[in-house]
Amino acid sequence: MKQASYTKTEAARLIGVTRQTVHMWIKSGAIKTVDIGEGWGRIPQSEIDRHKGLKNINNEGLNSAGDYFNLTDEKRNVLWDWCYFNFYKRKTVNKRYTSYGLKHIFERSKNGFYITNGQFKGAMLASGQMTRNELDLNWCFCISEKSPALKWWDQ
Repeated sequence: MKQASYTKTEAARLIGVTRQTVHMWIKSGAIKTVDIGEGWGRIPQSEIDRHKGLKNINNEGLNSAGDYFNLTDEKRNVLWDWCYFNFYKRKTVNKRYTSYGLKHIFERSKNGFYITNGQFKGAMLASGQMTRNELDLNWCFCISEKSPALKWWDQ
């Protein structure tokens, strides 16, 4: 049986985010699309379900990754851009930095602002970063020591 698939606009409505957020997730690889030819892609139901789950992940307050969706669209986009462009991926978890410490680096950055630990965790997941310890209070991510955010911080 063929799985249902959706446009960016439909996916955004179903997940509860903006079309621009869905577009950024696709560009970063955080949402996988199904090619329907002519360079067009659609978002399968499985990706909709997965991102609805992200929105509700540990929905227990300020340490919840779902708290990311409590930011305004503008702030969510600034934070997503910062996470996406300032961290390089690697295969193994970097235990030197936790979500709590990384959120402070963002807050002290040029366009930074106050965010919760949960908002930072949600932004990292949305930007395609991987973690292996989602049950922990403070998460470690698969980020390279050569990442711009870490180079700036270590100066």
